[in-house]
Amino acid sequence: MLTIRGVLSTLWLIAAGWLSPSQTATPASAAATVKPGTIVINPQFDSVGSFSDGLAAVRIGDSTTGKWGFIDKTGRIVIHPQFGIAAPFSDGLAAVKIGDFNTGKAGLIDKTGRIVINPQLDDVGFFSEGLAQVRIGDKWGFIAR
Repeated sequence: MLTIRGVLSTLWLIAAGWLSPSQTATPASAAATVKPGTIVINPQFDSVGSFSDGLAAVRIGDSTTGKWGFIDKTGRIVIHPQFGIAAPFSDGLAAVKIGDFNTGKAGLIDKTGRIVINPQLDDVGFFSEGLAQVRIGDKWGFIAR
């Protein structure tokens, strides 16, 4: 089961230098006009996630106090870094946590940064067929898009 916790664990391993991010590859939209291996977004973030639905999560600041937001494929910040944790977009929505990894509450935002499901969940997965896994306490269920 792919959840925000799993994605964030991977992002933490990248930030800690234990994994090498694949984000150095040229974005698909730029591939036709840029030579392979060309850096298309200058390294400027403290951690990054993969592009999904045209946006990538980026962290500004350290792993304890830094905040996550989202950039587009030009490197422009489109959702200001304001979240304790942010997962990739899935079906136009991204899971974000207000607060820290362990005690923060998860909700969902749209591609403009508008909260569409208030942060009230302990964990949330990705949408598939209009449903996403959610956890409240030690129980799992599903939430509709």
